[in-house]
Amino acid sequence: MKVTIDRITDGVAVVEYADGKTEKLPAVLLPEGAQEGDILELKLLPQERKSRKNRIQTLMDEVFK
Repeated sequence: MKVTIDRITDGVAVVEYADGKTEKLPAVLLPEGAQEGDILELKLLPQERKSRKNRIQTLMDEVFK
């Protein structure tokens, strides 16, 4: 899914979807250097989820030995 950064004001970014709908996001969630007019691609990364889950489990195993 792609969204266009419509504007960034007072720490809030407004992004626009292809269908014209908009959504407000905290600007801190944007990649560094993102500007109005930039296009962002949002996609699911299931492998990242699995990797984080494994890393968290390893840390928990170490803490609760």
